Amino acid sequence: MKKMFVRILMTVALLAGTVSAYAQTTVKGTVKDATGEGIIGASVMVQGTHNGTIVNPDGTYTLTNAKVGDKLEFSCIGYSSQVITWNGGNVDVVLEEDAEMLEGTVVTALGIRKDEKKLGYAVSTVNSESLMATASPNFNKDNSGLTNNAVMCVE
Repeated sequence: MKKMFVRILMTVALLAGTVSAYAQTTVKGTVKDATGEGIIGASVMVQGTHNGTIVNPDGTYTLTNAKVGDKLEFSCIGYSSQVITWNGGNVDVVLEEDAEMLEGTVVTALGIRKDEKKLGYAVSTVNSESLMATASPNFNKDNSGLTNNAVMCVE
């Protein structure tokens, strides 16, 4: 009887330890630039997984199903990426601008960044010169045909 009690106790202890080791929690924080402005649309991903989220318009994010010790990657086009090991608290990040990253970078329909030379299809380019060529008060109307299937919104 004593051996059976010890076995049951050990099994319960093992299960409790396993459950706590795989406890999933929520990471919250902010992603800002050097001026303190929130970086809208920056991504927060757990490295090696498909678990991620996008930064809200106010610069905050909430990432679920993360575990203490996970490596979180913060990235956005035009900024240097950062990787931080999560220790269980809130994570506030300041991303540094990196203008060189934009050279020859293409964003596909799914938001995936690729080098322009590695794409197997034609790429349309919209640069500052083409945007400034039409000096009209109606930006959306005059620049709507610069590239196929692009939606331009100005606030």
